[in-house]
Amino acid sequence: MRTLNNAARWKSTLILLAAIIPLAWAIAQSVPQPGIVIQPLSTNRMQITITNSVGWANYELYRRTALEPVYPWLLHQIGTQGQGGFTATNGIEQLSFYQVAVGLDWDGDGIPNSQDAQPGSTNAGLLSITIDFPLNNGQVP
Repeated sequence: MRTLNNAARWKSTLILLAAIIPLAWAIAQSVPQPGIVIQPLSTNRMQITITNSVGWANYELYRRTALEPVYPWLLHQIGTQGQGGFTATNGIEQLSFYQVAVGLDWDGDGIPNSQDAQPGSTNAGLLSITIDFPLNNGQVP
């Protein structure tokens, strides 16, 4: 069995990363803009269903109490990967407005998908690449 030397291993790693990173980016970009249906459950609780959710993404629920610019959209809930809806409460307000957006952190580990080693896994953590060969700006033979 032939083993790879450091130069070949380095080239293989770069080729693998060059294939994986664009694929992950394409999947993230292919998430359709979500639509929502809101159904009241009680006087201050709502069932919010995402009409065109996809299983490989997560969604975030935003809320505001008025449709004026001085009332910003505030993050209300972060969904898990594949979650197709939310149960939300208005709190003490009589009226709330809701919107759903595609989440930037699919696994909820606090690392944005663009920096996450595996956006769907809480175990992978921050993406890091270590090049151990060639050293000191040397050339690959």
